[in-house]
Amino acid sequence: MFNKKLFKILISTMMIIALGLSIAACGNKDDDNSKATGDKKSFENLSTTDIDGNKVDSSIFKDKKLTLVNVWGINCPPCIAEIPELETVSKNYADKGVAVVGLLAEQGVANDEEAKSQVKKLLEKSGATYKQLVLSDELLKTDAMKNIEFTPTSFFVNSKGEIVNTVVGAKNVKGWSELIDEQLGKL
Repeated sequence: MFNKKLFKILISTMMIIALGLSIAACGNKDDDNSKATGDKKSFENLSTTDIDGNKVDSSIFKDKKLTLVNVWGINCPPCIAEIPELETVSKNYADKGVAVVGLLAEQGVANDEEAKSQVKKLLEKSGATYKQLVLSDELLKTDAMKNIEFTPTSFFVNSKGEIVNTVVGAKNVKGWSELIDEQLGKL
């Protein structure tokens, strides 16, 4: 016997659970966002490529006082909403020795032309010009990447490639500026 009322309750409950999981997985977490995540040396031996396939290593950090590495996902609304904010931060801090680098959390984008095209369109629409890296197998094995629970998660990395702070959740320009100024004051 089919009970329509029970079926509707079951479907409603499943939808609520699915919505809750999708929000949690995306990382719309904005309580105390500063916490240490993983080994501070996770980026010292960086080996990956950018979205265009160019090889990238830890030398991207050496000429900067501080680099904000923002790990984001293409199916994460807070991540996508944050991209124009990070572009502004990138421009505002470029002459202060600070760089912004995006790190796409999805694996396999480097070898998937359709996915790469989708990411490039999204970045173009968002006005992003800062460097975008893809997740390599080596990077995926680092403690920092293994310990990510939410996207966006951002790492402040010093000129040696050491993680000096981790921030979970999205920020606006003001929020990032305050955190960057605080980190610069500690260097």
